[in-house]
Amino acid sequence: MNHNIMEGTMVEMTWCQVDEFAKKNAVVLLPVGVIEEHGRHLPLGTDIYLAVIQAKGVAEELNKNGVPCIIAPPFYWGGIGALSKVFPGSFPCKKETIKAVLTDLLEGLEQAGFRQVITMNDHGDPDHRIAITEAFCEYNKHHKLCAKWMTFEDDMKYEGFTGEEDYILALRPYPLERFIQSNAPEKDQFDIHAGAFETAFMRDTYLELTDMEIAKKLQPTMFQGEEIKKWQSGEEKYKSIMPDGHVGDPAFSIRMKTNPDDFNKVVAGQIAEHYQAKMNV
Repeated sequence: MNHNIMEGTMVEMTWCQVDEFAKKNAVVLLPVGVIEEHGRHLPLGTDIYLAVIQAKGVAEELNKNGVPCIIAPPFYWGGIGALSKVFPGSFPCKKETIKAVLTDLLEGLEQAGFRQVITMNDHGDPDHRIAITEAFCEYNKHHKLCAKWMTFEDDMKYEGFTGEEDYILALRPYPLERFIQSNAPEKDQFDIHAGAFETAFMRDTYLELTDMEIAKKLQPTMFQGEEIKKWQSGEEKYKSIMPDGHVGDPAFSIRMKTNPDDFNKVVAGQIAEHYQAKMNV
């Protein structure tokens, strides 16, 4: 797998090619993530690599089914509130910075003639989500372009949305077991950062960037209660609870297999429904 995150995006196009997509009223997929440590076995760019590969898969499905779609330059200067921000190689950005850069990016897309932007996100930090959705909320109030944060209906309550917001695209629930299968129950229930799932997904899409020999030797963190709170606090004094940088069980990834193709088809189908509904208004 080529790990050039600009490949297949408008970065590699001429202005004329971008203009053709704008004239077709194309949906713009915006991969969003961060650059942060992902343990001893995964690269700093894990989140944006995964967001881009998902965007490429969804865009391929949309274009194949007659819905014009183009991928914007990946945005990887996001927010990091948890403990990973204190490790070397992590670049947490201030909310003001995130919102300012996103606003400029949206203005550039709108000036080019685009009217619909949907995120493809692979970073779960609340600081990241809040900054992006605030930027979208404020932008949509005063512009023809409508930017939307993509989520799922069963995640909305946790994320603090109702689904009525014009900057939210809430898709129908997608069962996790369709995306990832394992041949044994996972013991670490707080597998949230560079753990089994993320390691398996990276291995299945970017094997050359995934050090499975190291992953197999890493111990599960098994965070509960106070440890989860310490992780979420982002305070450097708690760094010792995750000395290797992961939260979860990377070694368990050898028992997992991911199926992103099914996910991409389902997501593309629901985005197509949304697109057609907008076209018929």
